[in-house]
Amino acid sequence: KYVLQWSLKTLRERLEEKHPETFWVKATFDFVGEQEYFRYDYVKHTKHPNTSLIPSLLDEGIITVDYLMHRKPNGSTRDHGFPFKIFPRDMGLLFPEEIEYDLEKL
Repeated sequence: KYVLQWSLKTLRERLEEKHPETFWVKATFDFVGEQEYFRYDYVKHTKHPNTSLIPSLLDEGIITVDYLMHRKPNGSTRDHGFPFKIFPRDMGLLFPEEIEYDLEKL
């Protein structure tokens, strides 16, 4: 019995809508007093996701789905939805067109 399901067509369409071209950033941060400061260290620029691989990446556990919710102090719950996740090392499988920028070396 499934807890949830999506059609593969819907998943493909949503990925193409949300990430036709994306800049993924890594930043370091620090607090000085109560003020937060951050610096972008790294950028990965991707475009044209290979949506035909979604079924196999899901089957192989390379793409996973989490269900995020928590209970508030007043006892009610907060539902944060179902984020799809992929390890950074596997991003090239889904996004074959990528350019990496190490901003620390610039």
